[in-house]
Amino acid sequence: MKMSFSTDIWKYALLVLSILISLNAVGIISIGVLVLGGAGTATGAYIITLIGFLVFGVAGVGCFTAMRESHILSITFLGVAGLSIFCETVFMIAFAAMKKDFIEMTGERVTKVWEQELIKPDSMFGVQMQYQCCGKDSPQDYLQDDDDVLPPSCCRLQDCSDDYNIFTKGCLTSAVKFVDDHSDYLILCLVAGVALEALGITASYYFGKSLENRSQKNDQIIINE
Repeated sequence: MKMSFSTDIWKYALLVLSILISLNAVGIISIGVLVLGGAGTATGAYIITLIGFLVFGVAGVGCFTAMRESHILSITFLGVAGLSIFCETVFMIAFAAMKKDFIEMTGERVTKVWEQELIKPDSMFGVQMQYQCCGKDSPQDYLQDDDDVLPPSCCRLQDCSDDYNIFTKGCLTSAVKFVDDHSDYLILCLVAGVALEALGITASYYFGKSLENRSQKNDQIIINE
């Protein structure tokens, strides 16, 4: 179906979509690093970060295309967005297939850190602050003897003087639930990214066409004069 909206409509449509794509990139990077970093896979965290920056690149090209009203940049956007969609789709499929493995890796990571905690106190500091949890299974893991006390990282604002501030859930359960829930958010961000970029491709294509038509009309006016 032939579409013939004015150049300005496609221009602002592409600009708005590019801004939304950039916001989506922030979500992909932040959630992806939390999920894959929590699972203990640095490689996965690096890959999702690179994909996030690629999405940022798509948004940047889209903004420049709209602001400069460049036909060449509109074609460039098609290629960059297409590459980004391909990378996001491949990552989505791989991540969905390996989601259970990442959840298991998260549990193993918490278990290993807890074993280190038994040898070197405060090894659980980062885990407990991130997931707002205490001990491997519960705060009782720290209270084996009557004179044992909870570490500050087991409490809100690191203040354990009030029982209300104590994190009651164990880190194994909290970390696994966090990664499980945020894995779904990551997939949703990737799906949203693919959808926005597909719309961006449509807008960029017709924006480029409208620029081409405008240029031809201007040339025709010059010839007629």
